[in-house]
Order: sequence, then C-alpha cells, then structure tokens
Amino acid sequence: MRFSFVLFFLFVAFCSYGQNGNMKIRGSIKDTSANIPLENTVIIAVRLNDSVLVDFSRSNSEGVFELKEMPIDTYQVVITHPQFADGLYIIAGTRENIEFDLGKIVMQAKTQQLNEVTVLGFKDPIYYKGDTLIYTADSFKVKPNATVEDLLKKLPGVKVDAAGKITTQGKTIEKVLVDGDEFFGGDPTVATRNLNATNIESVQVYDKKNEVSADCSKDEETIKVMNLKLKEDAKKGYFGKVSGASDFKNFYEGEFLANRFNKSRKVSLFGLVGNTPRTNFNFGDVYKYGLNNEMTMDFSEEGSSYYFSSQEAEGLPRTLKSGIYFTDKLSKKTKLLTNYSYNQNLLKASSETRDQYFLEDTTYTVNNASNNSTFNDAHSVNLDFTIDVDSLTTLTIKPKASFSNNKNNHYEDNVYVSEDNVITRKTAITNNNTNQSKNASLNSNLRRKFKKKDRNLFVSYDFNYSNSTGKGLLKTINSIDTSLFLSNVDQEKTSYNDNLSNNINSTFTEPLTNKIKLDFMLDLMSNYGKQEKTAFNFINGEYSQKDSLLSNSFQNSRNTIRPGLRFIYETKKVRFAVGSRVRNVQVKTKTK
Repeated sequence: MRFSFVLFFLFVAFCSYGQNGNMKIRGSIKDTSANIPLENTVIIAVRLNDSVLVDFSRSNSEGVFELKEMPIDTYQVVITHPQFADGLYIIAGTRENIEFDLGKIVMQAKTQQLNEVTVLGFKDPIYYKGDTLIYTADSFKVKPNATVEDLLKKLPGVKVDAAGKITTQGKTIEKVLVDGDEFFGGDPTVATRNLNATNIESVQVYDKKNEVSADCSKDEETIKVMNLKLKEDAKKGYFGKVSGASDFKNFYEGEFLANRFNKSRKVSLFGLVGNTPRTNFNFGDVYKYGLNNEMTMDFSEEGSSYYFSSQEAEGLPRTLKSGIYFTDKLSKKTKLLTNYSYNQNLLKASSETRDQYFLEDTTYTVNNASNNSTFNDAHSVNLDFTIDVDSLTTLTIKPKASFSNNKNNHYEDNVYVSEDNVITRKTAITNNNTNQSKNASLNSNLRRKFKKKDRNLFVSYDFNYSNSTGKGLLKTINSIDTSLFLSNVDQEKTSYNDNLSNNINSTFTEPLTNKIKLDFMLDLMSNYGKQEKTAFNFINGEYSQKDSLLSNSFQNSRNTIRPGLRFIYETKKVRFAVGSRVRNVQVKTKTK
C-alpha cells in the first residue's frame, strides 16, 4: 500500500509539473428564502494535495465574488456564511481550463421551519411507577366545578367519608400533599375541598416512613401519603371563606379565612371572633388554620407527646383570634414556615345551686353562689426552617416564642340553713390573681443517611425556657349566726417560677443484613427549676406578716444519661423489635 501511495503522489506531482498560467473562479451568491444577493459571504480555496490555503475572498453587495491569480492545480472551494449551510466544490484546473464560472449559487438555510405539529400522548388511567400508585386525573370524568374531593370519590380503591377522611386499599391517608408539600397546614380538607378537580394532573399514593414515630424512639411504621400534582397553569391561585351568625341580641360569631398560593409560596390570613363556645380553638382548628407548629412537644423519659393549649372552661366566652401564616422556599435547599397569632379570651361564668342534706338527727340546706371571670391575652411567634444540607442530610430548626397575661377573679358565697330556716353559717371567698408568663423554645434535628442502605443517624436537640410571675389576693370570711366571726383569711400571695431544660436524643442505625438492624441510642437530659411562693397576712393595715406555713422556696436540678440498644428484624410484612436501656439520674434539691 505504501508503494501505491508513492506512485499516486508522483502522478499528481507529474501532472502539476510544468503547468503555467493562473486560474480564475467567479460566481454570485443568493439567499434561498429571500431570493436576494448575499453580501459578505466568505469564499476560500484550499489546495487539495496539501490542504494549503491559496486564496480567499468575500462577496460584494451584489453577491458577486472572484478568486484570481491562483496557480493551476486541483482545489477545494468552500463557501461559508454564519446563517447558512456551507457549500463545497472540487475544481480541477488544466492549461486548457483555467476560468470557472459557478453561476448563481443558492445558499441553503441551516434549519428548516416545519409546519405546526401536534403530538398526542395517552397515559393509562391507573399505573405504577416504582412503589407509587398513580391515577391520571383527566381519565376520570367529574361534574363542572367539582372539587378534588369529588375526584377522589371517582378513583377506584379510594373512599372519602363525610368528614373528609380518605382511605385507600383499606388504609387511612395520613398526609395529603400538594406538589410534594403541605398545603396550608396539616388539614387535608383545605386542599381536597378548595382545589378544583380540573387543576390536578395526577394523584399519587405511596408509603412513607413515619418520622414522628422515629423521633419518639418508637418502632418505625409506614404511613400512607397522597400527593396531588398540579398542572403547570394551576400552580397559583387563591381561595377563602367568610361566615357569621348572630341572634342580633346576645350572641354572635364570625370567621374569616383568606389563602393565596403561588408555587411554593403560601400566605394565609385568618380571624375568629364571637361569644359562643364554638369560637374556642380545638385540636382540629390547629391544622385547619396552619397552626400545627404552635403545638408543643412534651419530652419525658417515658416518651414524647404533642399538645395544644386551648380554653375549654364552662361559661360565656368572648374570643378574638387572628394571625398570619407564611411559607416559601428561600432557595432550592431552604424552606421557611412561619406564623404569628394573637389570642384574646374573656370567659365569664356564674352559678347558683341549692343542696339539701338529710341526716339521722337533722336536716339542713346549703345555698351556693359563685361568679368567675378569666381574661387571657397572648402573642405567639413560630418559625420553622428546613435545610437540605446535601442529598443525604436534612437539618430542621424550629424556634418559638410566646408572651401572655392572665387575670382571674373568683367570688363564692355559701349559706348554711337549718331545718328551722335559720342561718347557721356563712362562708364568703374572694380569690383574685394576675399572672404574666414568657416562653421560648428551640427544637432542631439532624437526619443523615449514608450510602449504605438503611444506615441512618438521627440527632435532636430541644431547648425550653419558661418564666412566670404571679400575684393574688385571697379573702375568706366564716361566720355563725350572722354575727360571730370564727376565722378570717386575708392574704396576699406572690409566685415566681423559672424552668430551663436541655435534651439531646440520638439514634444510629446500623444494618447487619437486609433484614436485621441494630439501633444505638443515647439520650442526655438536663432540667433546672426554681419556684418561690410567698404568703403575707394582713396586719395593721398592710400585708406585712409572712406566713411561713404557706411560703416556700426551692430549686431542683435533674441530669439524666440514658444509653440503649435495640435489635430489629424487619421484612415487608413483619417487624420485630426488642431492646433495653439503662439510666443514670442525678437529682439535687435546695430549699430555703
């Protein structure tokens, strides 16, 4: 092959040897779409046997170009323009052929525009993607203006009861998400009863680890989650409601709720006012108004629990509750949820009873009358930061703060009447108290997954601080025959409480096999409390005499270390766990 290549080279050199004269190449260039001369098109001539650039030129305003004074040889002529496809010509010159006219050259566009194309795609009404069951929403027909709840009732295997509770495949849906996130709190009916069915692209149902159960160091269980995926043109909107009622005499109640969402950003304004028992917030209202981060986690050695404080006393209330809820993704890795609420509650109650007692030797009657008034004024601020540090690590930080003032006035009167209708004894009690409290807390947890399947680390830190000061007045008058006073109690009481706690809980899970895992647990708890109660008797026109029997002051500190080990055997249908903990507790008490 090397010998053939040498012969070819000698042949080309021989053909070129002795040739005299110059070649000329000319032509004109036009735009194929506009059919007009194309200016500034580059034309280059490259010698074919050694790829040397011999000459180049540009087309003028009329599209004409010319290459001249080129030695006779074989050339590759390239015509190029940034908006058009390149043109390529091979021109071989001889002594007889030294002038070449390429004529009108029409440049072809780099891209060719197509007419309108419609692509139709059809999805199965129900299909699985991995472990996720997906319903294609448009495959199920609903009435015009139907809600998501109406759509869910059409899905095979899904049931919705009158309260909005959703079940699928015999299991209750614990969480309803919209585009993978909670929709204005944890109440699923906020999404299912306010979003239009036509805005839903698909309904996804899957199992998820119960994170609350894991945080409490209990057996982890899976929960059913439903995710409503919105269509792109439906990821923003607003909804709300206004309701009210009154008898235009004594009772009234009103409710206001306005929500707006735009992709990940959600804003909610709410208000509640009235003087009926219905206007007190209950546990369900916490999720309804997106206040589930106002719930307080109570940690103890026996476990953890959540509670939400509300006024449930008997009487005629007057309630005002208002606030704002906001959540948004500050970045791809950081999500913020915050809310502020103001609560004012006035509760008045009065009662009158008549009790009659029948004894062997006598009969008597007791007439009881009482009046009670309670006033509460409170502010609360809650923040919730969720940070995805990386694909395997999630950090959650939840600071909270609240401030409240409380006043309670209580009066009670008891009259004892003999069977002869004679008053034998009277008791009058007056008890007035004011209290001011401040609370601050911080809950944070770190979840870390590892490349090895089922290897996990969970660390949580809880800080809680509370402080309250109170002042009260207690008066008790007992009398017989309406004239003789047996005893009097006239005291001023003060109280001071200060509590501080720090708790660290950690769990490291190490898989031994696909079915067997070990949990290494360590809890560190520190609690400090201080309490002072003082009672002063009324002497010589002022409360100056300290009552040592009703006064006390003490400080408590409690430090606990609790390591533990747990063995877990888990399959798709069976989970067995057994473990043990040991505990070391140091308690100190100081009194005055």
